[in-house]
Amino acid sequence: AEVKLNAAMPEQSMAWVLASKYLDARIQSTPEQKPGRAPDMGPAAAAAMKAIFAELRARCSQIVKVTGFAYVPPPKPHTPSTSAAPRRPSLHPYSVATASSPAPPAASAPLAAAANTPMATMNAPANAPAVPSPVPGVAPAVGISAEDALFALTSPKRGFQQWIASKASTSLLDSWNEVLLQSISTPEAYSACCRKHFASYDLPPDCAGWMLQLAVLSESLPLCLTISDAQIAGFPLVFVNSKFVDVTGYTKTDCSGRNCRFLQGPATNPEHGFHLLDTLRRGANSQTLMVNYRKTGAVFENLLTMRYVNDSLGRRRLCVGFQLDLTGMESDPGPWGRTMLESEAGKQLMLESQKKMVKLIKMLPETIDVPAPPDAPTPFAPPPAWRCPQLDALADAVGLPRAEHSGTWLDVLCSLLDEATVPALVVDMQVAGLPISHCNHAFGEMTGYSRAEAVGRNCRFLQGEPTEPRALSQLITAVRQHKPLTTTITNVRKDGSAFPNNLSLHPVHASSGECRFCLAVLYDCTTHPPSGPLEQLRKAMPTAFDARLQPPPAAPFAAVDPIAQWKEFQPSTAKLVRLLWATDPNGALRKLLSLPPPLSSQAVESVRAYLAKKAPDDGALFEHVLKARADGLWAPLKGQTDQ
Repeated sequence: AEVKLNAAMPEQSMAWVLASKYLDARIQSTPEQKPGRAPDMGPAAAAAMKAIFAELRARCSQIVKVTGFAYVPPPKPHTPSTSAAPRRPSLHPYSVATASSPAPPAASAPLAAAANTPMATMNAPANAPAVPSPVPGVAPAVGISAEDALFALTSPKRGFQQWIASKASTSLLDSWNEVLLQSISTPEAYSACCRKHFASYDLPPDCAGWMLQLAVLSESLPLCLTISDAQIAGFPLVFVNSKFVDVTGYTKTDCSGRNCRFLQGPATNPEHGFHLLDTLRRGANSQTLMVNYRKTGAVFENLLTMRYVNDSLGRRRLCVGFQLDLTGMESDPGPWGRTMLESEAGKQLMLESQKKMVKLIKMLPETIDVPAPPDAPTPFAPPPAWRCPQLDALADAVGLPRAEHSGTWLDVLCSLLDEATVPALVVDMQVAGLPISHCNHAFGEMTGYSRAEAVGRNCRFLQGEPTEPRALSQLITAVRQHKPLTTTITNVRKDGSAFPNNLSLHPVHASSGECRFCLAVLYDCTTHPPSGPLEQLRKAMPTAFDARLQPPPAAPFAAVDPIAQWKEFQPSTAKLVRLLWATDPNGALRKLLSLPPPLSSQAVESVRAYLAKKAPDDGALFEHVLKARADGLWAPLKGQTDQ
């Protein structure tokens, strides 16, 4: 692809400089360069790519130099120095007393002993100094920071990890569920909870209880969790948890109703996007490592693990994703911060987490039992004779006389399209999966698919390897937003041959307001550009109709008591949450301390009671962390967000 540089936009050139540096460093041509990861290409191809990146950087750097544009990178965290005894370097600004911050309180003997206990190397950088053993009965001269206390408390085999594995954490989740269910016991409270977590999205009535429970409890997770609706064109996000907001910088409002493609950018490998799209189409579980972008424009590697949730009627309903930031943030002092991830222990952590995500995603239900949707509420009888001005115009375009009609509006529309010499089809926007409801004879002649082969299938069967992602994205967005569109996209016939399809979409709304149908007019412009008859037909395509002329759409989903469904999935969801906490105890404790009351207060009391009984030294560390937070010297999410 050709890179077009604009000398009047030096920030564009700087973006290419940064992206090319990132890709240059990431290219792998031999297995030895990055153990555990397959090479991207051979040595010769890698050398050629690096030469291209070098040329691109040179051209872009010249533009940046001439214009005098200055790139200001995000600030790195301040690492204060200390004369205290050697221990794990702290990245928190309140690690030692400074002129602008009060001195930390002196450590008690149990607190000092707990803080100086050797920690597992999995959570420490490779160059971290050894932690000295405590002198019995002697407290260190300088108090420890809240960050160091948290680091010790959440290390392997220490108190907090033991709490996660104990019945105490299960009891906490049971208590949370009781509180949450009580808080949504009225219709008004339930509706408010849905709006809080899902904004304007209407939860399907047959799986709302499970979705709401997963969303509410996922706010305590130390990793990103997303939910997309597979019944809506484009797989839009309908929920992202708070960790997703922390990692990407996008708010919940920014994400609602959008496909995850907004996280992609120049450095995203198209093959990874195609792999993800292919697994989504096939409905298979998948794991993909993709280069994504935060809202600030910073690049990060995103390990995306996804699973479909189907219903018992055989429909793909939802797609749930776990996302791990494998780049980390400079300001994050935890095990998933950039400093830690760049160490050997960090690399091992990423490899282990990659395997864990594949296993943990399978704990989500593969199928949710749902009742069959109800039939149409009342029999439908259209007027015995009626006229529609827009169908009269369509009759003119296909060369038929205007006349009174009987039957449904859709039946008459399809009979008129059958007379057209230009390929056309109809999609019922109220049917899950958006299958083709009708296609004319000209469609079969152009594509090779008969009406019997096409009706009932989503139009994606016309896509193939040469289909352009950008055009496909425009198409999906137009369908999802119920907007007209004319574009050219490469499609594939039944015999495998590709052709440029000049495609126009025409949404049709009922007088009652909803978008009922989407009409498509297709044209193979291999040999001839769009002609007069084609444009005449497109101009005559209807955009609205009287709702009295068409049966109301049947409800796609039956109602299920959301409270009963919440309780049904409570044990399995609670188990999944505990196992996800265990993947990052440091991040999990930060999230627990950041939750709104009463959830956070219940979590604090549960951890406090367990540590007091099972690990008193770690209990002292926990109290130290709580006091630092209460005194305003430490915040749980400091350095953890891209804000």
